[in-house]
Amino acid sequence: MDGFGFICPQLVEGPLVTAEGLVASTSVVHGASGRYAFALFELARDANLLDKVEADLKDLRDLLDHHSDFALFCLSSAIDNDKKSNVVAKVGGKAGFQDLTVKFLGHAALRGRLTLLRKMIRDFMTLMDSFRDEAVAEVTSAVALTTAQSDELQAKLKASLGRDVRIEARVQPELLGGMVVQVGSRLIDTSIANQLTQLQRNLKEAR
Repeated sequence: MDGFGFICPQLVEGPLVTAEGLVASTSVVHGASGRYAFALFELARDANLLDKVEADLKDLRDLLDHHSDFALFCLSSAIDNDKKSNVVAKVGGKAGFQDLTVKFLGHAALRGRLTLLRKMIRDFMTLMDSFRDEAVAEVTSAVALTTAQSDELQAKLKASLGRDVRIEARVQPELLGGMVVQVGSRLIDTSIANQLTQLQRNLKEAR
């Protein structure tokens, strides 16, 4: 039995404990998604695969973002966990993911945890940020940021957070204008789409 849970079961189901036996800070990651992310982080670190597993999870996040059928598949409670495990293993293998990543996905599916997949990915990225002593700002804008805009935003975020910031930019035309900036659990939404939504809500409340 060589599934993910058999490699490191105490990290998956127990408290957040490092390889040295130190309890991890619950201010970094927490809950079931945090336990799974931390387990994967520890195993990837020990195998010197942190960067490669991180790349796998970024590709997986893009897959969830751009393929709604796969995202709904992961969220569905009507699909058998064994079937989910087989499917995600095939998806990971076809995508060229590391064996560790594939085993992680298969185990998470068997335990009925794919509903937390997005949170697991985010928690893993948070752990990577902490490991590198930098913050990652996920910036989504209606049009691509220019180099000058990206540099200015990076400088402002660094001054605000007091640490180095790496920007991961995405384009989402549906925002119409403005941008959405997420750093960890903090979200700043200045998009026109959000402003219109707020306006509609205010008009309904004013009736």
